[in-house]
Amino acid sequence: MKPSKMELVKKAILPERIFQIDRIMEKCKLSKISTIRYFKAIGVLTSFNKKGQYYILASEDCFDDAGLLFIGDVGFYKGGNLLAAICHLVEKSEEGLGARELDVILKTTTHSQLPKLYRSGRLERAPALGRAGNAYIYFSVDKAKMLLQKGRHFSPEEESKEVVEPEYCELGDVIDVLLTLISHPDFSSKSVALSLQRRGKKISLNFVKKAFLYYDLSKKKS
Repeated sequence: MKPSKMELVKKAILPERIFQIDRIMEKCKLSKISTIRYFKAIGVLTSFNKKGQYYILASEDCFDDAGLLFIGDVGFYKGGNLLAAICHLVEKSEEGLGARELDVILKTTTHSQLPKLYRSGRLERAPALGRAGNAYIYFSVDKAKMLLQKGRHFSPEEESKEVVEPEYCELGDVIDVLLTLISHPDFSSKSVALSLQRRGKKISLNFVKKAFLYYDLSKKKS
């Protein structure tokens, strides 16, 4: 029985760890559109860098904990394209990521993609603080995760004395403010301060007001 086109494509792919579409098109006598359709059906991944010119059969390769695989300088993300890879890395980061940091991880430029992800509502951002080469740091759009990421990025050690009072310079104080607001999103800065003080925390209203201002935690005046 004559093998199907799908079987021919699989046979052409299997000997290759990484390949380009032109070689498969030539071997199987297929158009580019048809080849891409078979690739999708088989589970072939496109490189997120190098202009998407390289492909692998995803099931045959091992990805790292971030879902990334590099073969030389060619990068693949098991969850899809470059935009998906950026969002995933930002989501799993402890204190957000900037363009310079993402460029190093992904071995490609992300400067044009990040503003698009922010404008489309897939990422949040804030001006970078103490992280050279980054204009902005990007955060998860999940509110709880974003607040924790911002809390770590804007750690008291990196803030000016005008922002955090010297007697309350522990990162735990910032986290306490953020966690209280996550539990009670309608709280004003005064309500957050009172709640913390009732629980025995030595955190002043002035400190909480500054946290609200720096992290843009409330639209209303506090």
